[in-house]
Amino acid sequence: MKQSILISLILATVVVSFAYATEEFGSKTELKFLSEESQQKTVSQQAPTDFDSYVFALQFPKVQCLRYGGNCEDKIKIVPKNTLTIHGLWPNLDGKAKEECNTGSEIHVKFEDEDLEKIARTYWLSLKDSDELFWNHEYNKHGLCWSMRYGKSKPEEFFRFVLDLYQKLNINTIIQRAGFVLDETESVQT
Repeated sequence: MKQSILISLILATVVVSFAYATEEFGSKTELKFLSEESQQKTVSQQAPTDFDSYVFALQFPKVQCLRYGGNCEDKIKIVPKNTLTIHGLWPNLDGKAKEECNTGSEIHVKFEDEDLEKIARTYWLSLKDSDELFWNHEYNKHGLCWSMRYGKSKPEEFFRFVLDLYQKLNINTIIQRAGFVLDETESVQT
Protein backbone atom coordinates (compact mmCIF):
# COMPACT_ATOMS: atom_id res chain seq x y z
CA MET A 1 0.00 0.00 0.00
CA LYS A 2 2.74 2.44 1.01
CA GLN A 3 4.65 1.73 -2.21
CA SER A 4 1.62 2.38 -4.42
CA ILE A 5 1.06 5.75 -2.73
CA LEU A 6 4.71 6.62 -3.24
CA ILE A 7 4.54 5.67 -6.91
CA SER A 8 1.44 7.83 -7.33
CA LEU A 9 3.23 10.77 -5.72
CA ILE A 10 6.36 10.31 -7.82
CA LEU A 11 4.51 10.20 -11.14
CA ALA A 12 3.00 13.66 -10.74
CA THR A 13 4.05 17.05 -9.56
CA VAL A 14 2.75 17.63 -6.05
CA VAL A 15 0.35 20.54 -5.77
CA VAL A 16 -0.99 22.15 -2.64
CA SER A 17 -4.02 24.38 -3.14
CA PHE A 18 -4.87 26.96 -0.53
CA ALA A 19 -6.32 30.39 0.00
CA TYR A 20 -3.97 32.89 1.59
CA ALA A 21 -5.39 33.01 5.11
CA THR A 22 -4.80 36.68 5.90
CA GLU A 23 -6.51 38.22 2.89
CA GLU A 24 -10.12 39.05 2.19
CA PHE A 25 -11.31 38.09 -1.25
CA GLY A 26 -14.50 40.14 -1.49
CA SER A 27 -17.25 39.15 -3.91
CA LYS A 28 -16.56 36.91 -6.89
CA THR A 29 -18.20 36.90 -10.30
CA GLU A 30 -20.85 34.18 -10.51
CA LEU A 31 -19.92 31.86 -13.37
CA LYS A 32 -21.95 28.73 -12.85
CA PHE A 33 -24.65 29.56 -15.43
CA LEU A 34 -22.18 30.39 -18.20
CA SER A 35 -20.99 27.92 -20.83
CA GLU A 36 -17.46 26.51 -20.44
CA GLU A 37 -16.27 28.78 -23.29
CA SER A 38 -17.87 31.87 -21.69
CA GLN A 39 -16.41 30.95 -18.32
CA GLN A 40 -12.93 30.75 -19.83
CA LYS A 41 -13.34 34.15 -21.52
CA THR A 42 -14.68 35.72 -18.32
CA VAL A 43 -11.86 34.32 -16.21
CA SER A 44 -9.22 35.47 -18.69
CA GLN A 45 -10.70 39.00 -18.69
CA GLN A 46 -10.19 39.33 -14.94
CA ALA A 47 -7.56 41.74 -13.67
CA PRO A 48 -4.21 40.20 -12.60
CA THR A 49 -5.18 40.83 -8.98
CA ASP A 50 -8.42 38.82 -9.23
CA PHE A 51 -7.72 35.40 -7.77
CA ASP A 52 -9.01 33.50 -4.78
CA SER A 53 -6.50 30.70 -4.22
CA TYR A 54 -3.08 29.43 -5.15
CA VAL A 55 -1.57 26.17 -6.31
CA PHE A 56 1.82 25.63 -4.72
CA ALA A 57 3.52 23.26 -7.15
CA LEU A 58 6.42 21.14 -5.95
CA GLN A 59 8.43 18.61 -7.91
CA PHE A 60 10.54 15.52 -7.31
CA PRO A 61 13.91 16.45 -8.87
CA LYS A 62 15.03 12.90 -9.73
CA VAL A 63 11.73 12.14 -11.47
CA GLN A 64 11.83 15.41 -13.39
CA CYS A 65 15.36 14.55 -14.54
CA LEU A 66 13.94 11.40 -16.16
CA ARG A 67 11.66 13.72 -18.10
CA TYR A 68 14.18 16.42 -19.02
CA GLY A 69 17.51 14.56 -19.28
CA GLY A 70 20.47 16.74 -20.24
CA ASN A 71 22.49 18.11 -17.35
CA CYS A 72 19.61 17.75 -14.88
CA GLU A 73 21.38 15.09 -12.77
CA ASP A 74 24.38 17.41 -12.34
CA LYS A 75 22.13 20.32 -11.35
CA ILE A 76 20.32 18.43 -8.61
CA LYS A 77 23.51 17.47 -6.80
CA ILE A 78 23.07 20.64 -4.72
CA VAL A 79 19.54 19.67 -3.65
CA PRO A 80 19.46 17.88 -0.27
CA LYS A 81 18.46 14.21 -0.52
CA ASN A 82 14.77 13.37 -0.21
CA THR A 83 13.70 16.92 -0.96
CA LEU A 84 10.94 18.29 -3.14
CA THR A 85 11.81 21.49 -4.98
CA ILE A 86 9.55 24.40 -5.89
CA HIS A 87 8.02 24.65 -9.32
CA GLY A 88 5.88 27.70 -8.62
CA LEU A 89 3.04 29.46 -6.84
CA TRP A 90 0.17 29.82 -9.28
CA PRO A 91 -2.91 32.02 -8.70
CA ASN A 92 -6.33 30.53 -9.46
CA LEU A 93 -9.80 31.99 -9.77
CA ASP A 94 -12.86 29.85 -9.15
CA GLY A 95 -10.79 26.68 -9.44
CA LYS A 96 -9.22 27.61 -12.79
CA ALA A 97 -5.65 28.61 -13.43
CA LYS A 98 -5.16 32.28 -14.19
CA GLU A 99 -3.96 33.28 -17.63
CA GLU A 100 -0.62 35.03 -18.00
CA CYS A 101 -0.24 37.66 -15.29
CA ASN A 102 2.02 39.82 -17.44
CA THR A 103 0.62 40.82 -20.81
CA GLY A 104 3.17 43.61 -21.31
CA SER A 105 6.96 43.68 -21.46
CA GLU A 106 8.79 40.83 -19.78
CA ILE A 107 10.16 41.63 -16.35
CA HIS A 108 13.60 40.18 -15.65
CA VAL A 109 14.19 38.73 -12.21
CA LYS A 110 17.32 39.95 -10.47
CA PHE A 111 18.20 39.11 -6.89
CA GLU A 112 19.84 41.82 -4.82
CA ASP A 113 19.99 39.51 -1.79
CA GLU A 114 22.74 36.96 -2.55
CA ASP A 115 21.63 34.67 0.30
CA LEU A 116 18.09 34.54 -1.09
CA GLU A 117 19.44 33.76 -4.56
CA LYS A 118 21.55 30.91 -3.13
CA ILE A 119 18.47 29.44 -1.43
CA ALA A 120 16.48 29.77 -4.68
CA ARG A 121 19.28 27.99 -6.61
CA THR A 122 18.89 25.07 -4.19
CA TYR A 123 15.12 24.84 -3.68
CA TRP A 124 13.69 26.65 -6.74
CA LEU A 125 16.09 25.62 -9.45
CA SER A 126 15.29 24.90 -13.05
CA LEU A 127 15.64 21.25 -13.97
CA LYS A 128 15.41 22.01 -17.68
CA ASP A 129 16.93 25.40 -18.57
CA SER A 130 18.86 28.11 -16.76
CA ASP A 131 17.52 29.17 -13.38
CA GLU A 132 17.18 32.75 -14.64
CA LEU A 133 14.96 31.74 -17.57
CA PHE A 134 12.80 29.64 -15.24
CA TRP A 135 12.47 32.42 -12.66
CA ASN A 136 11.59 34.96 -15.36
CA HIS A 137 8.90 32.60 -16.69
CA GLU A 138 7.44 31.86 -13.25
CA TYR A 139 7.39 35.52 -12.24
CA ASN A 140 5.89 36.85 -15.47
CA LYS A 141 3.30 34.10 -15.81
CA HIS A 142 2.32 33.75 -12.13
CA GLY A 143 4.24 35.93 -9.67
CA LEU A 144 3.36 39.32 -11.08
CA CYS A 145 -0.29 38.74 -10.05
CA TRP A 146 0.86 38.33 -6.44
CA SER A 147 3.11 41.41 -6.65
CA MET A 148 0.35 43.59 -8.10
CA ARG A 149 -2.19 42.40 -5.55
CA TYR A 150 0.04 43.17 -2.58
CA GLY A 151 1.68 46.33 -3.95
CA LYS A 152 5.16 44.83 -4.22
CA SER A 153 7.48 46.39 -6.79
CA LYS A 154 10.39 43.94 -6.79
CA PRO A 155 10.17 40.37 -8.11
CA GLU A 156 12.55 39.43 -5.30
CA GLU A 157 9.72 40.04 -2.80
CA PHE A 158 7.62 37.35 -4.50
CA PHE A 159 10.49 34.86 -4.40
CA ARG A 160 11.14 35.61 -0.72
CA PHE A 161 7.43 35.05 0.05
CA VAL A 162 7.34 31.70 -1.78
CA LEU A 163 10.61 30.46 -0.28
CA ASP A 164 9.38 31.43 3.21
CA LEU A 165 6.11 29.60 2.51
CA TYR A 166 8.07 26.55 1.39
CA GLN A 167 9.90 26.50 4.73
CA LYS A 168 6.72 27.06 6.76
CA LEU A 169 4.76 24.26 5.03
CA ASN A 170 7.60 21.86 5.82
CA ILE A 171 6.32 19.29 3.30
CA ASN A 172 9.67 17.50 3.07
CA THR A 173 9.60 16.67 6.79
CA ILE A 174 5.98 15.49 6.56
CA ILE A 175 6.84 13.14 3.69
CA GLN A 176 9.94 11.84 5.46
CA ARG A 177 8.07 11.22 8.72
CA ALA A 178 5.53 9.21 6.76
CA GLY A 179 8.43 6.95 5.81
CA PHE A 180 8.64 7.77 2.13
CA VAL A 181 11.99 7.71 0.41
CA LEU A 182 12.18 10.10 -2.53
CA ASP A 183 15.76 9.20 -3.42
CA GLU A 184 16.65 5.52 -3.39
CA THR A 185 20.35 6.28 -2.81
CA GLU A 186 19.75 7.48 0.73
CA SER A 187 17.12 6.22 3.15
CA VAL A 188 15.00 8.40 5.37
CA GLN A 189 15.08 7.85 9.11
CA THR A 190 11.57 7.70 10.56
